[in-house]
Amino acid sequence: MKFLKASSLFFALFAVLFTFADVVHPVQYSYAISKADYKAGDTVDFIINAKIIDGWYLYSTEFAATDPIKFKCTITSSKKFTQVGAIVAYKPFSHFDETWEGEVKVFESLGQFRIPLVIHKEGKIELKAKIESQSCSNAEGRCVPVDVNMHVDLSKLPYGDYVAADPAVYSHYDSKESAKGTEPQKGAPIKEEASNSGESIWSLLLTAFLAGLTALITPCVFPMIPMTVSFFTKQEKSKGIKQAMIFGFSIIVIYTLIGVVFSVVFGKNFAQALSTHWIPNVLFFVVFIIFGVSFLGMFEIVLPSSWGTKMDQLSEKGGMIGIFFMAMTLVVVSFSCTAPVASSVLILASQGNFARAIPAMLAFSSAIAIPFMLFAIFPQWMQSLPKSGGWLNTVKVVLGFIEIAFAFKFLSVADRVYHWHLLDREIYLSIWIVLSFLLGVYLLGKLRFSHDSPSDTVPVSKFLFSIVFFCFSIYLIPGLWGAPLKFLSGYIPPQTSLDFDLHTSSKILLSNIPDDRGAVKYSGKFKQPYGIKGFFDFQQGLEYAKKHNKPLLIDFTGESCTNCRKMEDGVWIDEDIISLLKNEFVVVSLYYDDKGKLPLEEQYKSDLDQEMKTTVGDKNLDFQVQHFNSNAAPYYVILNHDNLTPLITPRGYNADIPAFRKFLEDGLSIFKAEK
Repeated sequence: MKFLKASSLFFALFAVLFTFADVVHPVQYSYAISKADYKAGDTVDFIINAKIIDGWYLYSTEFAATDPIKFKCTITSSKKFTQVGAIVAYKPFSHFDETWEGEVKVFESLGQFRIPLVIHKEGKIELKAKIESQSCSNAEGRCVPVDVNMHVDLSKLPYGDYVAADPAVYSHYDSKESAKGTEPQKGAPIKEEASNSGESIWSLLLTAFLAGLTALITPCVFPMIPMTVSFFTKQEKSKGIKQAMIFGFSIIVIYTLIGVVFSVVFGKNFAQALSTHWIPNVLFFVVFIIFGVSFLGMFEIVLPSSWGTKMDQLSEKGGMIGIFFMAMTLVVVSFSCTAPVASSVLILASQGNFARAIPAMLAFSSAIAIPFMLFAIFPQWMQSLPKSGGWLNTVKVVLGFIEIAFAFKFLSVADRVYHWHLLDREIYLSIWIVLSFLLGVYLLGKLRFSHDSPSDTVPVSKFLFSIVFFCFSIYLIPGLWGAPLKFLSGYIPPQTSLDFDLHTSSKILLSNIPDDRGAVKYSGKFKQPYGIKGFFDFQQGLEYAKKHNKPLLIDFTGESCTNCRKMEDGVWIDEDIISLLKNEFVVVSLYYDDKGKLPLEEQYKSDLDQEMKTTVGDKNLDFQVQHFNSNAAPYYVILNHDNLTPLITPRGYNADIPAFRKFLEDGLSIFKAEK
């Protein structure tokens, strides 16, 4: 009975941790009012704006299907106003949902609902209401309720207007509806860029779990399995299993707490700095190089021996406390092997949001803990375990090579954002080619490190893995001369950093228009792909577009933006699209993450956030948010010369080539029709 209680306690803890780790807030609501200076007797619309994260959609108010929860807002009655009509959803998209077997209406990215009210009294009016709604994700295969209790003061709400629905994000729906974009108004939510990793929580958990299994078969952890399990199997069976469960869950708690601390200490702001600032990126580069060479055997990274001794002494206390400190002893003793892998998982998880470190460490630690528990429950399985030996050090060395290769990704981010030109594409690829080739040589036994055991034969497993790394090395070689390497698009420096590009040179021939741009501002630091002759300053591009009577394509991009490179390498590379960009549009690329200082006379205080804009990136991002109500990257806007109202609804990241081609063609057609 005690065992069942203890097991229930730990499974409850596991469930709580997992629920906390995987909590999703797919929709954020903001509120506005259709008339700022209302008076008694006026009818105004109370506006509910919904900002929906990438990959999720929100059900609207009215549709044929009966099962999904429809959007509902119940307003508490008040003497100061009266609701005079039903809630109205503004331009939801309609499609047939096979899951619910009926027609549904949904919003993605942005949604808006309006409730008409008659005002009975001027001044402060408190509105209390409850929103009941449901949001779903096709990618993650689940739905979550999004219920909110609101309490707002109508007199303090911003003025709002209708927001345009964005058909560009409905590529998986068969909708024929298209809309000309409208300039966003105050009160509408800002579209934010999804994390550059682009991965769901489930792919992150799988990656972290596999990393935990890798850490399990390192020389510091694997030999601990039989020793630890033998301690539990010497006990009476039910007691041994109970202790093994406590031991495993203690490992999970310890590592997950590390994820919690990591999230709390650094937080979201540091995650944003990580994506662009040189200090954290160079720091992580150095850390990963140190971890990598330690795995190769240059030295060992260990915690003070007194820590291990102290944990070992505490583990002798017995009971649950003693078992917990046994787990702590394992964590401390195995630090030199697990720390580099765990830190890789933490940093991978933190790309865009440090809260993801919690579920990542939960999955990582589960992969280490579960085998200890299973072998204690089924001790006969121990006979099938391979014996400790030189293969464990081989695993460690392979991880060392991977850590070193991974390190250059961080240095590359800083290099591109600050234009150091230390790691242009050919240099970066050369490093990876050499590392991959040397790893293949090592697995064949032709290269040995200090801790390797001598061997006259090569196991088949090593031989097969060596083939994989040799093939990867060969795959990278054409990239030195401009091959797109689409498999790695966004994870290696862009092709524009190549000195000798045979691939792009063929694309340059798609335009016969002479280059009469003159001196292009910022052309010394930025380049556009495939020989596109565009601009990097909006005003300069606008003047050129007026001169040649062409529409503007604003390309909001970034040096550190993975999805921007994926669009260029996977979509812009299409010959029809390149021809349109080079011959029919004036392309203006505005980088949100450039750290170059603006001249003093161009620095200004933003009306949006009242902060000084001192860099080129600050200016471009402020321009995007103020005029297009978005801070997404990539983000594409087609304009004429008269105002900042998009000719067609702007597009974010979408790797559908025909859809992007149609976006350009439709924008061009509207521009010509208006002229």
